[in-house]
Amino acid sequence: MQKPKKLVFKFACLCDDVRREDNGKMILIGVYGSDIVLSGAANLLLNMVVWMDIPETKAYDLNVEILIDGVIQNSGKIKFSMTKALHGVGSFPIPLNVSKSGVIDIKIGEDGRPVTNIFSVPVRVG
Repeated sequence: MQKPKKLVFKFACLCDDVRREDNGKMILIGVYGSDIVLSGAANLLLNMVVWMDIPETKAYDLNVEILIDGVIQNSGKIKFSMTKALHGVGSFPIPLNVSKSGVIDIKIGEDGRPVTNIFSVPVRVG
């Protein structure tokens, strides 16, 4: 694999839970596909799973923004660390209060760089 010059977000998915097996593999539970359907307003604790290529093995501080219909609902920093490879999978929790239908966008950026939309999913309440 050729070494990337910066963080490259390859793939992302949203799910209910992530568990790690004894052998280090990740189990994704309740993966959301085309949309999220809720019977009413809800406080959710979802998990974002991200596959990325990295330029060097070290810890990265990433900025995360969670938006519904373009309005920031939550934001913060997460630490992503790879010690043995230049690509890998990381996961982090997404707390979210959903009161109406719309589109959830999740954006991530490395410190000092603009955030990039890595995942969008419609949510239907009702």
